[in-house]
Amino acid sequence: MYLFSQAAASLTVGVGSFEDPMEIQGLMHFLEHMVFMGSEKYPKENAFDYYIKKHGGHDNAHTEMEHTTFYFEVEENHFYGGLDRFAQFFINPLMKKEAMTRERNAVHSEFQMALPEDASRVQQLFASLASEGHPMGKFTWGNETTLNVEIPDEELHKKLHDLRMRFYSAQNMTLAIQSRHSLDMLQEFVCKIFSEVPNSGIPRPTYTQYDFPFPTEKLHRLYRVVPMKDYHSVEINWALPSLLNYYHTKPLHYISHLIGHEGRGSILSYLKKKVWAVGLYSGNDESGFEHNSTYALMSVSVELTDEGFKNVDKVLQVVFQYLAMIREAGPVERIFNEIEKTEKLNFDYAEEQTAVENVENLSENMQLYPPEDYLAGECLLCEYNAETDLPSQKDCLFIRLQSALDFLP
Repeated sequence: MYLFSQAAASLTVGVGSFEDPMEIQGLMHFLEHMVFMGSEKYPKENAFDYYIKKHGGHDNAHTEMEHTTFYFEVEENHFYGGLDRFAQFFINPLMKKEAMTRERNAVHSEFQMALPEDASRVQQLFASLASEGHPMGKFTWGNETTLNVEIPDEELHKKLHDLRMRFYSAQNMTLAIQSRHSLDMLQEFVCKIFSEVPNSGIPRPTYTQYDFPFPTEKLHRLYRVVPMKDYHSVEINWALPSLLNYYHTKPLHYISHLIGHEGRGSILSYLKKKVWAVGLYSGNDESGFEHNSTYALMSVSVELTDEGFKNVDKVLQVVFQYLAMIREAGPVERIFNEIEKTEKLNFDYAEEQTAVENVENLSENMQLYPPEDYLAGECLLCEYNAETDLPSQKDCLFIRLQSALDFLP
């Protein structure tokens, strides 16, 4: 519990790992690290981090496929100082060549931490199925191998600065701040501090020139993965066209609500009676990897018992039979209305987020939705559309079977 009220700020740049050069994958993640290494106004490399932690806060950043977000929180009475130091990373960051080795090691350290995680490993398996040359197929983490390329550090350093000057530009940025200061004072803070952020005038990149990322020849396959943890699961994944523009309808939310239902007559209820499963997840996690402007992922993941693993073909049959039943019945407006009301109640009575969680969500939502939907666009449904199609077996990208047991040949 904080002794002082926290103020927070988040800035999202509308460019991410899709802009990695094919020959230096992970470069945009590397750039995210480098901009934090001091500025002309505050030249000490860790001055910002020291200031924020000294005054009861923390800071972080992350790089997604199509955006990069930087954020911090700090005690309210030190917000202006934190905001000024924060803004300098987007005005005149130093990004010294001497800092490259340290930050390259930091990127590799993050990769090493993610390496044992089953979700990270499977995500990269999924990415490897993308068409050659499509940005979905890039290795976005970056590590010491991809960032120690066969070019001099001077040239790599220049590439980092070129990327920053081209994409870390005012017209690509959205900023959200939260504090108990008056609105007039907060506006004064922003106008005074961020007015010097440069504008390159270069249009934000789009990816409509790419075909659908996952080729037909890689569909309809079963991939067997030995997980790091001791468990069994089967996951069915569909790669669908991007649904970002259907946020008022949220078709994946509708279908995942039905598949993920746990009551009488549900998939999970039946599988539990057969002692084949202990849990089921359905949907899309709304991350940049699972939903972006090039495609959307729909997943059904079943955590299997030992008996369920032995009968995995029957488990899959149950899932597809349930989907066939839903498709035959077609969209039901009554169910949509129930989901709409439930989400409205969840939105109206949601537990208050921390300041930093709130601004992080807002700055990212500002990249995706028009102003009237910044607050609720990711949460609420408001347009019933019976024409939106549902995934079928023919759309299936791949089925992934995970077990701690060694697989037979």
